Amino acid sequence: MIVYAQRLGIFLLAAILISCPNDDKVVAGDSATTLIEAKAFVTESQSSNLEPQRLDFRYAPYRWQTCIGLPDDPHKSIVGSDGGLYYEYGGGRYYDFKTRILASLDTEGLVGKVRQSLLDPRIPVVITEQDTGTLSLRQQVWAGAVEDGNVEDWSRKRVDYLWLKLKNNGPKEAAGRLVVQFDSNDQLVLNEDRTRLVEKHNPDKTFCIIDPACTSVEYAAGSDSDIVSGFPTGINRNWAAPKVECDRRFRDILVGWNQPIALTFPAKPGKTYRVAFGLIEGWHEKPGLRPLEIRIESRTVRLVDLIKDVGRNMPAVFCFDATDRDNDGLLEMGIYSPAGDFEDENTILSGLWIFELENAPSEKDILAGGIDNRALAVMDIEKVSQQSNSLKLHFNDKKLAAGQEYGVLLTLYQGNQASVKPSEMQAAALLQQAVDYWTKIDLPYDRMNVPDKQVQGLLDSCVRNIYQAREIKAGRPAFQVGPTCYRGTWAADGPFILEAVTYLGRAAETRAGLEQQVDEDQGPGGVGFSKKSGLRLWMIRRHAQLTGDRAWLEKMWPRVQREVDQIFEYRRMTMNDPSQANYGLMPIGFGDGGLGGRHREYTNVYWTLAGLKAGIEIAQKLDKPKLSDWQAEYRDYWVAFERARNRDKLSDHAGNVYVPVTMKGEAEQLPQRGAWAFLQSIFPGRIFESDDKLMLGTIAMLDATQREGLIYGTGWLPEGIWNYAASFYGHAHLWLGHGRETASIFYAFANHASPLHCWREEQNPVGEKENYCGDMPHNWASAEFIRMVRHMLILERDSELHLLEALPSHWTSPDSKIKMTEIPTSFGPLSFLLHVASDGESAVFEVVPPQRENLDKIVVHLEHFERPVRMVSLGSRILDSAAEIQTNRSCILKVDF
Repeated sequence: MIVYAQRLGIFLLAAILISCPNDDKVVAGDSATTLIEAKAFVTESQSSNLEPQRLDFRYAPYRWQTCIGLPDDPHKSIVGSDGGLYYEYGGGRYYDFKTRILASLDTEGLVGKVRQSLLDPRIPVVITEQDTGTLSLRQQVWAGAVEDGNVEDWSRKRVDYLWLKLKNNGPKEAAGRLVVQFDSNDQLVLNEDRTRLVEKHNPDKTFCIIDPACTSVEYAAGSDSDIVSGFPTGINRNWAAPKVECDRRFRDILVGWNQPIALTFPAKPGKTYRVAFGLIEGWHEKPGLRPLEIRIESRTVRLVDLIKDVGRNMPAVFCFDATDRDNDGLLEMGIYSPAGDFEDENTILSGLWIFELENAPSEKDILAGGIDNRALAVMDIEKVSQQSNSLKLHFNDKKLAAGQEYGVLLTLYQGNQASVKPSEMQAAALLQQAVDYWTKIDLPYDRMNVPDKQVQGLLDSCVRNIYQAREIKAGRPAFQVGPTCYRGTWAADGPFILEAVTYLGRAAETRAGLEQQVDEDQGPGGVGFSKKSGLRLWMIRRHAQLTGDRAWLEKMWPRVQREVDQIFEYRRMTMNDPSQANYGLMPIGFGDGGLGGRHREYTNVYWTLAGLKAGIEIAQKLDKPKLSDWQAEYRDYWVAFERARNRDKLSDHAGNVYVPVTMKGEAEQLPQRGAWAFLQSIFPGRIFESDDKLMLGTIAMLDATQREGLIYGTGWLPEGIWNYAASFYGHAHLWLGHGRETASIFYAFANHASPLHCWREEQNPVGEKENYCGDMPHNWASAEFIRMVRHMLILERDSELHLLEALPSHWTSPDSKIKMTEIPTSFGPLSFLLHVASDGESAVFEVVPPQRENLDKIVVHLEHFERPVRMVSLGSRILDSAAEIQTNRSCILKVDF
């Protein structure tokens, strides 16, 4: 091995044979000879406005949320920045969740700010605190620990815990009480001993166990004259197309998904009302597929087959006289699926009206509409979307002496077999069980260790967040983007999540997901998303590089051929008309990442070029005869691309000449809009030469849009920041040799996370109108943070490995340590340890190079240390001349400043 160190133009040389250490500093490898070049490269910053290397969450969103679920947990329990628990994502009124549980403190005094943190980055116990006067409310919420075993088994018994502590922090006695509000699609009621919340229409189903018992409950499910929905009810707008003139409501339906639509109305004793049900069938064409029972006070008053009785898309009104027969103060009404085996057991209802018997209109008048002013109450999709099944539990008014505490434990059932009924006295032990669970769990931590504790915490949380979003599907681990709106895997997200997990040493876990995604994934596809073929090709190539598994790559060769042939076919589809802007490129398609609609655009071009390049490299690796044909196609494709981008180039306000995301003749876009695929074509696509003028001009245009250290307006929010696009941006600068910019972008990226150590996809800059886009935690962001740490410290450049190329100088302060352990690379696993002495005068750099594949050399960058490098030595020997040294230990260099 030859080691080079440059200082003031003087090169220090030595040849060293590297093997491995026997201590615990870095992981051992087989003995081999490797050329290492240690050099302080000249750095010229591309920007004078670099972000400070300090993580303090300065750009955190106004509102955030995180997941407290377990790895592979099907129950994606969410905690918000208000301390609330959020369940049943999709179509709800509470940030799109259908259920919210929110605790508060009822007392006098000045209300302080909400403070929130994690118990530990590796332990998702969320702590929320708020002071009111001298009293404080401390909330701790976590998923209950489970025993080892099959996910399907333990998930049935899963519970969440919400532990509330009321404490007097003042010198004198103070009084207050805890209040917990439940907002839910389900109508919840409290049992007689006030220790259990159950669903009104399914009293055997426990929602929550309460200890100690609350003192009172306050129901707020509408006014005294409202119709209230019982079972969770969906809505479907513009579902039917009425064939006759009728009330607008008959275009829409309430839906009971395989369950009844149950409704109640507060009734006076002995009073008779007229009840009108509005129904229409807009889906089925044949009778007998969806019969419906209309029930009042538990009795079936009519069996309806809408197709048979009135026909498809024909509205109908059915009126009945009704009295509160069981004298419980409620008139109970509903639509049910009758007993039997029917194709469709979903129930439907367009409207329900309650009238005074003596003032009731005819069925014909109700169907025509305009009679709401005569009704006592009306239920339709608008009422359901606004209805609040709210209740508040009030606990004891407590007079607390100085320092005294009062606690309440809520146990929220998630699994359908949950049955535990713990007391508040057990809360501390239950919390410790959760801490022990997370402490012992086998997650791939400690592969990457950096000296910035905040960054390390965020890095650890990224690992945890990825596994919390993961689920087991068809017996295989499915790495998903998030727990709410992105609860799945997409063509653009998946490859990078899988690469990040592979870096953590879990290639066996990612392979099944990779193979599944090559053939099947969520999101857009087909000719409009031609980039998918390119993404799949890159993903196959990268996995083969990191694992060194040639046999697997041979197995994947038919898929490689399929995707390359698909790219060729897409190109042929554009070659009929040379006057078209996309001639010889990709068909009209969906850009994504901020570019909506269908356009002649470049995102599909960038990724199919990158994918074809990956396919050629696979063919080279496997010595396939297809190679020359594919290379010729790539050259021809590049000629068409070069012609088009030179035709389409524009200048921005700063005079930067750039390539827009859409082609000539398409709607004008913000210059920076949808730049994600362009950035990825620089790295990891590697389709450009480093001096490509249009590529550099487009980078300069993006640099000119910076706000809060990141590109502004490149995603779906034209006045927002796409947080993890920071990684695409930072990686492009890294590949171009701009290490200082990359470190700056990295810290800007980190500072857009929340104090609970995760990101939203997009948000507005601090101080501007609140707007959000995407999931949270967003685990493409988690994966990109892991990838940035890895590539800033270990980066493949063709047949070379570059170390510390974007090292944050802050990480080389006195007594700092950076340790990378068996990180997969294209040449095999690599380990290193960088330890700066406590006096800051020197550092030790120990490296165990990869042994699987040949590489030209390892380049160690010395230009980003806090102080200039004065000398490099090996043991007691200053490396000022060439020498060959045999050693049974790893290469250990001493760097003096």
